[in-house]
Formats: sequence, C-alpha cells, structure tokens
Amino acid sequence: MDAETARRLLADCRYSPDANRKFDLMRGGFIWEDEFPTRESGNFLRAILLLSRVVAYRASLTLEDPNATYESDWCQLEDAVPSWPGFRKERIHGQVARDLKAALLRQGRCLDRNLDEARLLEG
Repeated sequence: MDAETARRLLADCRYSPDANRKFDLMRGGFIWEDEFPTRESGNFLRAILLLSRVVAYRASLTLEDPNATYESDWCQLEDAVPSWPGFRKERIHGQVARDLKAALLRQGRCLDRNLDEARLLEG
C-alpha cells in the first residue's frame, strides 16, 4: 500500500455516528459509508480497491482470527491515516462481532440454498 495514495484518498474521511453500514460480501466484513470518499469525488473506486485487504483484515480481527496475510496493509494504513474511521474500536469489537457472525451465517445459508437449487436444475 502506498502511504501517500492512502493519505490522498482517505485523509478527508471523517467519522459519522450516523454512517450506514453494509455487509461487503467480497471481503466478508462490514463497511461504513464514512470510511470512503464520496462517489462524486472521483476517488471512490480507487479507495474501495485500496481498502479491500484492510476491510478483510478488520473482519478477521472481529472474528478473533487475525489473517496475517492482510496485516501489513492494516498497519500501513494505520501509519498513513490514523484518523480513518474504520479503526474505531466499536467497528472491530463488541456488538459488531455478533452482527458479523450473523451476517456470515446468513451468507452461508443463502449460498447453500443457491447450491441446492442449482443441483435441482441439473437434475
């Protein structure tokens, strides 16, 4: 991760207690809208790519099973943009852990249903 790019893309991200949270299927964790620049800024997609490994690492921390593969990205971002809202403790621990486990369970059930339907179609 390039620290200067991270600063340029994320330095303006400010914590909002009202930020909406969504489950990121690709990374297996939650993302909040205040963790990214606005879509209008032109940097939204670049920030998504930059943060993909960081969001995956945060999810692994939340599940108390840190994925060492992504740890360096987390640490580099922490050094480059320590004010990034995604580092807030309540986005890593506590109620968010229970919510993440529930979201992953729902994801698994959905995938199981889709596989069952695919098998029926194959007949």
